[in-house]
Amino acid sequence: MSPPETAEERAARRAAWPARRGTSQEPAAGPEDPTAAWNAVLELTYECYRLAGHDLSPLPRDRWPVRLFRPGEPRRDADDAG
Repeated sequence: MSPPETAEERAARRAAWPARRGTSQEPAAGPEDPTAAWNAVLELTYECYRLAGHDLSPLPRDRWPVRLFRPGEPRRDADDAG
């Protein structure tokens, strides 16, 4: 996990975001570059999780929170579960 950033460093990074501020009377405009807009969303999401204190380092596959259900194997969340 990287060390916390200063307010000035976060402000400098925000200044480079591909966004513009508008008013509620202006029609909503889509991003001019969808890839840049998506990258900004990912960066914001990462920052929110990081600031909330979540560990964002990749988990080894054997620690992924998943389970494989074989065909016909009962599931607790199935519609027919009692």
